Amino acid sequence: FLVVAQTLWFIAQCIARKVSKLPLTELEVITLGHTLLTVAIYIAWWDKPYRVTFPMRVYETLPERTKEQEKVKAEMEDADFWVMAFEYASGIQGAYIDLRSVKRVGMFYPGYTKDGWNVSDLGGILTTIIVGTLFGAVHFLAWSSPFPSTHTQFLWQFATIVMTTVPPAAVVLFLGGLMAGYVSESLGGLMIFSLSLLPPLYFVGRGITIVLAFVTLAALPLDAYRDVAWSDFFPHI
Repeated sequence: FLVVAQTLWFIAQCIARKVSKLPLTELEVITLGHTLLTVAIYIAWWDKPYRVTFPMRVYETLPERTKEQEKVKAEMEDADFWVMAFEYASGIQGAYIDLRSVKRVGMFYPGYTKDGWNVSDLGGILTTIIVGTLFGAVHFLAWSSPFPSTHTQFLWQFATIVMTTVPPAAVVLFLGGLMAGYVSESLGGLMIFSLSLLPPLYFVGRGITIVLAFVTLAALPLDAYRDVAWSDFFPHI
């Protein structure tokens, strides 16, 4: 609760600066984007168990693998980087993780579902798309901020558009590729191939914003050093 309250306080400060027509630095905008991710994570983890006091005994001799477990192990061994990247981004990587072949449970292990895709998987993908799009949209707050040059401003605007449009574009290309495959196999393959170009493009945009956030600190406007006058919002009675 304290972490969420501190995060919401930072968001309130950013909103107050925009209302007071004080500039937000690019570093503050990036931090604001991460605060939204933090709030989303803590909402998802609100009922997460903690203070586990009872250990679970794991016997050294395990029974023979079932056919389903053998299938999971084979899929984990055959999955390449791009497959796992998509699974992790979608939050459904549990189907490719064989717990009997690893020494510890992965940090982002969501659990295994043997019945294939279900409503929770689609909900995870939808949440990833929405949060990813909102994270990119936050960077529009610095769209018209003072930059050291027009080139740096153009780079920031380009990166903002990329980070905002890549998540929904990935869905459009994926669904479009599946539907186009029934009409033209080459067209469907082309759309699926275009889908593989989006992650590198997103990483480029993300890297640009991180670099510019620190580069622009060398030429901040004077108003960036001013604090919010909270008495304008809550006058003394």
